[in-house]
Amino acid sequence: MNIPTRLLLAAGWSALMASPLAAQMGDARDAAGAVQKPPPAKWVRPAPILSPEESLGTFTLPPGFRIELVAAEPLIHEPVALDFGPDGRIWVVEMRSYMPDVDGKGENQPINRVVVLEDTNHDGRMDKSTVYLDGLGLVRTVMVLRDGVLVGDPPNLWFTRDTDGDGKADEKTAIATDFSVRERNPEEGANALIWGLDNWIGGSEYGRRWRRQNDQWISRPVVMRGQWGQGMDDYGRMFTNSNEDYIRADLISAHYPARNPNLVTGFRSRRSASGVNYQVDADESVWPIRPTPGVNRGYWENRLRADGSLRNFDAACGPAIYRGDNFPAEFYGNYFNTEPAGHVVRRTILTDQDGILSGHNAYTGREFLSSTDERFRPVNVYTAPDGTLYVVDLHRGILQHRQYMTTYLRRQIIERGLDQGLGYGRIYRIVHESKRPGPASALATATTAQLVEALSHPNGWWRDTAQRLLVESGDKSAAPRLRELALSRQVTEAIRLKALWTMEGLGVLAPNTILPVLEDASPKLRAAALRLGEPFLAASDVPFTERALRHVSDPSPEVRLQLALSLGEAPPPTRAAPLALLLRNAPEAPFLISAAVSSLSGQELSFLESLLAAREWRESRAGFAEVLQALASAVAQAGKSPPLNRLLLIAQGETAPKWQRLALLNGIRASGLRTLDALPTALESAAKSPEPEVARAAIELKGRLVWPGKFGAAPPPLTAAEKQLLEKGQVAYTTICATCHQPDGRGREGVAAPLIDSPWVLGPDEFLARIVLKGKTGKTNVTMPPLEMLSNETLASALTYIRRSWGHTAPPVSPSTIDRMREAIILRSQPYTESELAGLRNGP
Repeated sequence: MNIPTRLLLAAGWSALMASPLAAQMGDARDAAGAVQKPPPAKWVRPAPILSPEESLGTFTLPPGFRIELVAAEPLIHEPVALDFGPDGRIWVVEMRSYMPDVDGKGENQPINRVVVLEDTNHDGRMDKSTVYLDGLGLVRTVMVLRDGVLVGDPPNLWFTRDTDGDGKADEKTAIATDFSVRERNPEEGANALIWGLDNWIGGSEYGRRWRRQNDQWISRPVVMRGQWGQGMDDYGRMFTNSNEDYIRADLISAHYPARNPNLVTGFRSRRSASGVNYQVDADESVWPIRPTPGVNRGYWENRLRADGSLRNFDAACGPAIYRGDNFPAEFYGNYFNTEPAGHVVRRTILTDQDGILSGHNAYTGREFLSSTDERFRPVNVYTAPDGTLYVVDLHRGILQHRQYMTTYLRRQIIERGLDQGLGYGRIYRIVHESKRPGPASALATATTAQLVEALSHPNGWWRDTAQRLLVESGDKSAAPRLRELALSRQVTEAIRLKALWTMEGLGVLAPNTILPVLEDASPKLRAAALRLGEPFLAASDVPFTERALRHVSDPSPEVRLQLALSLGEAPPPTRAAPLALLLRNAPEAPFLISAAVSSLSGQELSFLESLLAAREWRESRAGFAEVLQALASAVAQAGKSPPLNRLLLIAQGETAPKWQRLALLNGIRASGLRTLDALPTALESAAKSPEPEVARAAIELKGRLVWPGKFGAAPPPLTAAEKQLLEKGQVAYTTICATCHQPDGRGREGVAAPLIDSPWVLGPDEFLARIVLKGKTGKTNVTMPPLEMLSNETLASALTYIRRSWGHTAPPVSPSTIDRMREAIILRSQPYTESELAGLRNGP
């Protein structure tokens, strides 16, 4: 990486983003000719700065609940996230430089910090604050470990220590240097670290997970998802969301789809093909109790209701699963999330049917927590050690970041004084009046025996923390008692899972512990046993493998799905037969096809050919075509000509049924653009097929593939200047584009469209220049923001990079092209639409 280039780019980005022009970037999502009408006067209410005590009077909760103040300014300022230490202290992230004025001037000042709060008189309210680490950028997350603290300070993830016991960090080691980009919008960067049930540490909006082994940090890829905040349930399923999409869940671990780089799951804005980032509830309506004209696009039609309140989620964030013991039993396992633009906290009731989650608002036409205070900005919620629900309130007038702020909102902020009153911040706890909050944690000094006992605590936070402390201690003497818990029928699934995964973390899990769990009545436990037993599958442990493979006929689709995923860890010869049987028996089972392909990395072609040769796969059945398509896509995605040509030969042959041949062609088309080393004669024959469906599919595919000698397939070699542009483009893409579009260009569900094989990426460079300069609205709510504040060279280099990556061979884009188009469309203020670009031929 060219470090000076990266720093230069970052400096230019920061300077430009601080300008008033950048504050209008949010206008890019408007349709052409849109008028940003001010809100009716009746909707505009005063937004005074209230004291913490006054703010308490603005809240509405269901009967039986009350809200209490835990901490406020001057003890804390601008809090955005926290973590509870095992000693009862609270570690708080203070984002003190966030949007210091309406244009964000000075936002990159290193004045942010992590502070530690204490309740010295044990009255439930914090009264002491110690600065643990300061001089930080827009710090995002903190996580307390046994012998140190993780701090997410883009671009670094720091492992920090206080070695002299004065309460301040004096040792700082970077375990990652790609933990977001310092200059990006804070809501678009890695955050929300959680120690997972599987003993891996993962975050929201970050494509890797971490684990510490023998004092060494190791990382593995995961599917990037989420935006701000992350929650976890008793089964280790992670929950995230994004602004207008309030609840998504990983129904399987996010590392499974990421292990096969050739897995093509498609781009869907609503449902997930793999089980990762699955939308649990599509109803995005929200119910504030006050008019909310101060939302970024309050002038859009139907954005606000007739009473001026926000109609749908606009800034959903900060999710958590309530796993405490203070609320009534029916609240346990509910999903809570924040909506700072609507000044509410949502409660969602979840339903689990064979591992598939659905959810709905617990109330009709209202929310769990609401406030009439416009400056109440809940950005995170947490299950606390005392069993209550903690709410982090950023508490300020300006919520929207400069990169997406509209002219409408900027005007409101200035006219109504919402830019005044910085440096505030509150932390509240919600208590049910039927039960006193529990005691503060004392796990920091707990013995191994006490930690094992804490795995049975009714509060999930205690179980999570006890598991972490036991694993970090490495004390294997806990094994006998842990095994007792794991096999006990007298405790809950959650406790048994904790015991099993704690044994895994300590390295004391043996087959004789897992084998009985494989036959348990609970599908959740059987599935967990398969996943926990993956090391024994990998080692070809005969008794375990034989017992595991019996679950190919398990009555639970959840268990069969996990078997398909776990088989990817078995030796290659062991995988094919059970995977083929799983797919033959239930090809339409949710996520099963994706799971099988993720387990076949490097074997997709041989497995596909075995299915084509099997008698039972000759007849078309529901789901069979989708199986073949997914396998063909993976073969093509690898970008190797011989396997791809083999597929093409099969697709144009007469021995395979037509439905199979069409499935192969459609699968190849679903992959990214690929370059072949010779004219694909098999494709030529298929294009002349007497069967219209086969011919049409082959002709379309032919237009997407390139090979030497094909017209337009081989642009002239890059000049020295173009090569330099391409090198800089990788830096520019990583800095500006990769967070949304992913480093591999595949896009992110509900966030950004794929770049691979995009007609806009590979089409005329003038059209692509229009898009990056002025933005583009998509077929869904996804909008490409304008980047006209960046230099001609920066934009040209990034575009050159995406036109020459991932199998693309399009010509480079020159800075002069960007400059010429910048002048041609300088008066345009709206993003382009798909239909507008499609019909555009000449002129601005």
